[in-house]
Amino acid sequence: MNRRKFITKTGQSLALLNMTGLVQASPDSKTIHNDVAPEEVIYRTLGRTGLQVPIVSMGVMNANIPGLIVRSYDKGIRLFDTAWYYQNGMNEKMLGEALDKHQLRDDVKIVTKIYLKETERDLYQPEIKQLFIERFEESLRRLKTDYVDVLIHHAVSTVEEQNNPYILEAMEELKAAGKFKYSATSLHGDDAALIDDVREKGFYDIIMVMFNIAFAEDRRLQTAMERAAEAGHGIIAMKTQCGGGGYMWWEKHEDSRQSIGELNHKAMLKWVLQHKYIATAIPGYTTYDQLDENFSVAGNLAFSNEEKSFFNRAQVQLAQSFCVQCAKCVDSCPHHNDIPTLMRTYMYAYQYNNMQHAMATEKAIPKNLGLMNCTTCDSCSAKCKRSVNLAQRIEALKELNFQHS
Repeated sequence: MNRRKFITKTGQSLALLNMTGLVQASPDSKTIHNDVAPEEVIYRTLGRTGLQVPIVSMGVMNANIPGLIVRSYDKGIRLFDTAWYYQNGMNEKMLGEALDKHQLRDDVKIVTKIYLKETERDLYQPEIKQLFIERFEESLRRLKTDYVDVLIHHAVSTVEEQNNPYILEAMEELKAAGKFKYSATSLHGDDAALIDDVREKGFYDIIMVMFNIAFAEDRRLQTAMERAAEAGHGIIAMKTQCGGGGYMWWEKHEDSRQSIGELNHKAMLKWVLQHKYIATAIPGYTTYDQLDENFSVAGNLAFSNEEKSFFNRAQVQLAQSFCVQCAKCVDSCPHHNDIPTLMRTYMYAYQYNNMQHAMATEKAIPKNLGLMNCTTCDSCSAKCKRSVNLAQRIEALKELNFQHS
């Protein structure tokens, strides 16, 4: 989009925003100052797709304010990431209606994800293909569009899942029908191995991967991402702020809190984006102020002195407090429970304050590997090599009674 079109479209959408009263939709809404001029926004190429996108995009997952979509566009956001099952479909619906109402669809890139629960992945394979297609058709209807720019096979944890021939066949058919442009996979497993597999097989155009300061010493993952980018795969970073949904990091229980003071979200996002093989990041902001804070880095990735000081103080504790989904803890559990997914459940519940998504995540775990098994143990023997307090987090999950609902 050239600058004149950008300014014209921005004026139109701001006028519509004020007419509908959405500026007042958020309790923390303030006078917004866009401190990144359009010509200053850093764009990167999303791999072999050739798509040019700002380095900061929007993870819509936890947002529930329609005006935030429009304000994000006005700031300069051009890629919006959602999924079939976020907020039971309401997340896609909100995004689709906002883009349609303000006539923004043609100027943005929509990314959505189709997810198969763990309990559905053992279905008869042709059923899996049909389920994948049906869910995607639902997504298109909610998004009020006849195509999306990127379709993600979501939350794969093994090479076998990533290459399920029936899902690949479904994606090929949908792409041939013009219902999406570029294929992608998002990862919740041995991400380095999964990324290497994408690079070797070449099916997926884009890879969405969890990446933040907790992975600072993970050269295996960083090398895999760099090689994939060199091979033409676009890399999108998620969970960029260590799962910190608010501005403080702590454990749920007072007696084991690991507070490091106020989180510096700008510093954490800059750290991710300083890795130039990351094309864009999708921070999951939910308020206008958080949007301002995240997008303010889009024109300048240099650390301020304050941000440097934050890392000196907080980096070790952040790294030890964030579950990197390595699954090394599973063998220390007598039941071999799916502890990585339980840790994601904890993050959604206590850090994102998204109970619906937390419950959906826990319910997707097979019962013989889930929270119900944890109730049979007097104490938790699972151990994390990074010092995450697994026992305390599992106890916190038990208090939510997901296993009995």
